[in-house]
Parts: sequence; C-alpha cells; structure tokens
Amino acid sequence: MGRSTEQPMPDPIATLTTARLVAEPVAQSHFPENYRLHTDPKVMKTLSADGKPLTEKATREHIRQSAGHWGQHGFGLWVFRRRTDGQFIGRGGLKIYQIEGNDVIGLAYALLSDFWNRGFATEMGQVSLEIGFGRLLDLPHALKNATMLLKAFCRFRPPAAARSRACSAFA
Repeated sequence: MGRSTEQPMPDPIATLTTARLVAEPVAQSHFPENYRLHTDPKVMKTLSADGKPLTEKATREHIRQSAGHWGQHGFGLWVFRRRTDGQFIGRGGLKIYQIEGNDVIGLAYALLSDFWNRGFATEMGQVSLEIGFGRLLDLPHALKNATMLLKAFCRFRPPAAARSRACSAFA
C-alpha cells in the first residue's frame, strides 16, 4: 500500500509503557523470543492455520515483514516485556491486513502460553487500540476503516465512560 506524499507518516513510537509492560517495535534482534513464541504448541494452535509451530525461516520472515511495516507505516507490532524483570511476554499491536482487496487496520497479539489468563493480552490490546484512536485516525487508510477499529475497541470493553455513546451501536 502506498502512502500519499501529502500526508506525513507519524513518528514511530519507539517505546510503549503500560502499568505492567514495556514494549518496543519488533526488530531482527527479537528473533529468539519470537521463535520461542512460534514454537509454543499452545500458542500455535491459535495462530497457525494448521496448528503447527513455525520454522526458523518463517519466524525470520515474520520479523522482517513486521520491521518493514514499521518502516512503511510508522506503526506495527511491539515486543512486550514485563516491566518488573524484562521477561518476554509476547508481541502485539496494530497492522494493516488485506481483506477482500481492502487495506484494513487490525489488532494482532500473541502471548507465550505461560502468560495466558493474567490480563496481559487485554493490556496489550487496550494500549494498541488507544494508539490507534489517539494517533492513527488522522491517516487516510485508518479513517476509511474507522468503523472496524471502533468495533475492535468496543469488544475490549474499555471503561464505561469511554464506551458509552461510541460503542452503543456494537453492544
């Protein structure tokens, strides 16, 4: 997808911090952690079409594409770590997908299975969507797909004050 020269690309978000997590854009240096994620059998049952772990080559390609997405769009997937000890939790963020020939921004996340059911996915998703609404809605392709992003935001059930009017159509 090309970007109009009239619209400035947003400054990449170098680091991201939540109450329990710190994140940085996915880069080649994150291969070992992403490969661990991509070889976790429980995780791959939710990520892989055939439920099988990804190869080293496929993981490297995923990282290459993720880093390229940051370069092209100024946003993408982050590697999330626990703030208290730097432990890798997973990766998540916003990325552009092709769906029925249209570019749409989607929420993506995956956590090591050891960290499931602790609220980390919700925390990652919420901060990603906050960035989507706070920084990316000025981008033409995001505006075109704002309804889809709003539906995703509403499904996360943010505090009632944030949902009240905007999310009532999707309740």
